[in-house]
Amino acid sequence: MKQRINPEEVPARRKNYNTTIHSHAEGEQREWENGGYIEIIHVLEGILVIGTKTKEYEFYPGETAVIKPYARLTVSAPKGGRSQSFVFDNPRYFDDIGIPALHSFDFHIGKDETISFICKKINEEYENQSYFHESMLIALTTQLLIHLYRNYSEIPQGDGASLTGKQKIVREALEYIYSNCQKGISTSDISEHACVSSSYLCRCFKQVCGVSPLEYAERIRCRKAMEDLSRGNSTVYEVALKYNFSSVSYFSRRYKKYCGISPSKTLSDALKNRFC
Repeated sequence: MKQRINPEEVPARRKNYNTTIHSHAEGEQREWENGGYIEIIHVLEGILVIGTKTKEYEFYPGETAVIKPYARLTVSAPKGGRSQSFVFDNPRYFDDIGIPALHSFDFHIGKDETISFICKKINEEYENQSYFHESMLIALTTQLLIHLYRNYSEIPQGDGASLTGKQKIVREALEYIYSNCQKGISTSDISEHACVSSSYLCRCFKQVCGVSPLEYAERIRCRKAMEDLSRGNSTVYEVALKYNFSSVSYFSRRYKKYCGISPSKTLSDALKNRFC
């Protein structure tokens, strides 16, 4: 029996660069809201159907979907589809690479051997979880983002490199939210960091992101909670308390809305995989 290594025990782990990685089979329809900057879904087997507000798209093995921030989606696998999902929700990840954090990519990407190879290597690192696997995951997911930026940008790279005034304000707000959302922040806390009034911050945030700053903060709290539960070291109650949710029932409702799965299911899956 192979014992898995807790990511917190890996000395090369870089804090605040966590990227949620899932390798899963979709047995039934799932509905959720993407709470990260982008979510990348790569199809491994079968057919995966991803539905937006206006249309359904079929993705086949080797194809990739890049989900824009805050999109509400349904995903189903009518013919045993199996996929990998990568959620990037930390501004610092993009800063180090040099890609604008509020950048847009093509939604439906056809078969791409480079993407398939990188996703395969990511899956191997994620499954093996040997020493320094966190550093390898950072390197591989960085390579994936750079490849997407070079080849599947909706905005020409020269135009996407500079942010407008409103985007810069939102970018400052996002950095503060990610770093402090666990503390129970307010809109005034965020606006003070961004050096604008609360009302102007909310207008800018709504225009750029489509949600309020506090709703975004709640999504990030759920994503961070998913990272903790995926390690299998904490109970649902402990995680709900850590991320400042008023009750376990409220936490469970919000978690399922943003993550598409209950926190108890995330924890049970982590415990099963930990000692397999």
